[in-house]
Amino acid sequence: MRDLSGRRIRHVEDEKKLQEWLAKKETEKQEEMLRVENEKFVKMEERRSQTADVGHELDETANAVSSAVSKGLAKTGGKVFTSPKVEDEEQPNKRKRTEEPSKPVKKKKNMFATEFDDVSSDSESEEK
Repeated sequence: MRDLSGRRIRHVEDEKKLQEWLAKKETEKQEEMLRVENEKFVKMEERRSQTADVGHELDETANAVSSAVSKGLAKTGGKVFTSPKVEDEEQPNKRKRTEEPSKPVKKKKNMFATEFDDVSSDSESEEK
């Protein structure tokens, strides 16, 4: 069947369905964008509240530390203790040699010279 302009009726109906589908798709896309933006806003508000809580906790901790330090200094009479100075700042973890070694250090023997000496003496004794 055809309409008055000569087009088939099913093509006209398919075109109407396609336009309805495109309009529906556009509204779904806009709704999805609004939902995503709303989620971002909610997450941002949660982060702000958490940041405010952390800032408050940091302030409380800083106040507690400063009061503890002042109490500690009051107990010591205001004396400030410092750590011992490190003589060699480049390698502070190395041990310092305080005494000379108790045993004399043995010199290493030259391994090659003793082998040749032993070989030559063995070969001379075998020849005799």
